[in-house]
Amino acid sequence: SLKPSIGSYNALLLAAKNARQPAALGQIRERLEASAANDSRCRFNRDTYKLLAGHLLQCNDLDGALAMLEEAKLNKQASGGLYVCYIKYYLSTRGAAKARAMVEEARAVDIAISPKIVEEIKRAEATAAGSRSAPPRSAPIVTAGVQD
Repeated sequence: SLKPSIGSYNALLLAAKNARQPAALGQIRERLEASAANDSRCRFNRDTYKLLAGHLLQCNDLDGALAMLEEAKLNKQASGGLYVCYIKYYLSTRGAAKARAMVEEARAVDIAISPKIVEEIKRAEATAAGSRSAPPRSAPIVTAGVQD
């Protein structure tokens, strides 16, 4: 019989994410976690951590997402793309200081973050600094990670 591999789970996770089906993504995640416990072919890789962290952040489960990041680091599967998920989340919640901390954490382990994303953080920090003394303004549009 055919048994799923991490690649097939990642494809399902990506399809559910792109279709904006968080419930389906959650179900796939549960099956994947159960499979990973019993089958080495289902060990999480960089893509898995990135997809699952993105899902947890989308569901506003920051604690779960941060635990996912710690697990990825322990398994040497943390990547720039994974850190960008957290940076985008923090930028979308007006957490520019936390986004900056994520960039510094990534750099500390030799993971490069795109200069475009760093610039976006600087803009968010400037907006936050300006809003302390000025009337509230609308939030900047988050475009981090988009390639030209």
